[in-house]
Amino acid sequence: MNYFRPTPYDKYGLLPMEPGEEEEIASHMPHYLFYRRDKSNVDFYCTACHNRHYMHKSEFSETLGHKRRGLCPACQEAVEFRSMCFGRKTLDAWENFVIVRVESENEVHLECCGARLYFEEDDMEPRYDLFSKAYYELRPGSAQKYANRWCWYGGYDWTEIKTLGEPHFVSCFGFSDNSYYPICLERLDKTFLRYALRDYKPSYLVTYLSKYAKHPNIEYLVRGRFERIAEAVVVGGQGIYINWRSTDLKKMLRLDRAEINLLQGCSADEYREYISIRRHLNKESGIVDHNRIARYWTEFGYFDDRIGTISTQSGLTYKQIMDYCLKNVKDRGSRAKSEFLCDYRDYINDCIELNYDLTNRTVAFPRDLHTAHQRTMKAIVIKQSREMEERRAVSDKLREWLPYVSEEKGLAVILPKSVAEIVEEGRALSHCVGGYADRHAEGLLHIVFLRRLDDLTTPYYTIEVNTEGRMVQCRGYANNAVYNDGEPKPQEIKDFEAEYQQYIIRSIKEFKKKRKKKARRSA
Repeated sequence: MNYFRPTPYDKYGLLPMEPGEEEEIASHMPHYLFYRRDKSNVDFYCTACHNRHYMHKSEFSETLGHKRRGLCPACQEAVEFRSMCFGRKTLDAWENFVIVRVESENEVHLECCGARLYFEEDDMEPRYDLFSKAYYELRPGSAQKYANRWCWYGGYDWTEIKTLGEPHFVSCFGFSDNSYYPICLERLDKTFLRYALRDYKPSYLVTYLSKYAKHPNIEYLVRGRFERIAEAVVVGGQGIYINWRSTDLKKMLRLDRAEINLLQGCSADEYREYISIRRHLNKESGIVDHNRIARYWTEFGYFDDRIGTISTQSGLTYKQIMDYCLKNVKDRGSRAKSEFLCDYRDYINDCIELNYDLTNRTVAFPRDLHTAHQRTMKAIVIKQSREMEERRAVSDKLREWLPYVSEEKGLAVILPKSVAEIVEEGRALSHCVGGYADRHAEGLLHIVFLRRLDDLTTPYYTIEVNTEGRMVQCRGYANNAVYNDGEPKPQEIKDFEAEYQQYIIRSIKEFKKKRKKKARRSA
């Protein structure tokens, strides 16, 4: 085992173990119990308690077996049983560790290593090697990360990493494992990081210590019971702005004492929502009373994004929207307010599409939102139908070749006079032609009605023809599916389909010739 202290520019990964480190590393590594037995006794050595024992079979409580797991009878530690008669050269295990090493009071190194447990020859006591993966230098006001990477010319090289973050451990087989055990944390008690872990245990230890070294004021966030905001800052929370130049918690968070008491223990999202609502109330309505702001935040803190969307689209202020919601929602539960704001957002979108004047309070804040929303939805449908009818009228000029009358069979093919007729056709015949109405209006396909000559108003069959003149489908009630209360398609309709398809082929050719002649005359 090579023992030397690596610097950020060494090309090798092996690290020495300082006093006290091997014991902690061993406590997190697998333990083995090597045994040999005869007729009545068991001779075994445990790597957890580092002792060799000899006892009668009746005293050995566990069932012996190679590669079985159990407890050591001497120390009661979890171990894996291994027979002494098997070699131990191929027996090894790996774990990841972050070791705290102190250079001075104002310089701390975090060694991120992979530890390998292995055995030599017939030794029953394991040995350990440390392979450095990453390296952090922490000083007051600064933190630098280095990565130990394999170079193309052979060996390892230390590279500076600009962004701080958790260490990335990669095994020799390329598998990623970002879990690790922190050891020797008590060494921080003699450094400038002595208060970092006293009141708070972070989820991301290495990132937290790095950010703490860079911004020691995180300590004030933790002591002020804003641990969740501190963790959001560590993991890169969006929209969290901390004034790191100040050591006063009020100036750091831009809050006064009453607001700090109100927001203690809040999450980063709650803090961001409070700041957003306060900013809008200050700017738009001139409200500076923190008690009133706190009441609005208590009621609408979770809906800041939704209120912001409505405000941006309509030009209404946050206060107007929140007051309108409170006036109309009798149940102050979050679900009721959420549903009301959703409906109000949809209503505002409808008003914008219909070009309604939202500066008119009667329009912007209707007395009955539900009734007003129903009216706007109907107006939207009428507007869309009108636009669809205009497109259908244009497309119908290219459908002159579709109508057909067969007096012999008493059947006729007619064009729908409106989009609404297509929807009504689908409702009357219980099929899905209503879903084709928009494509028919656009001219992407053609829908025609098959009627009896003696009753041209009663839906009978519906036909779809593509733009190339091929009849795609002809469906009657319930798509002629017997299992859906429909009736099988009669032979009369099948014969008419073949006749109508031949007519379409002839008719579309004549229609195209006429259009070519017309185009030549126009030219």
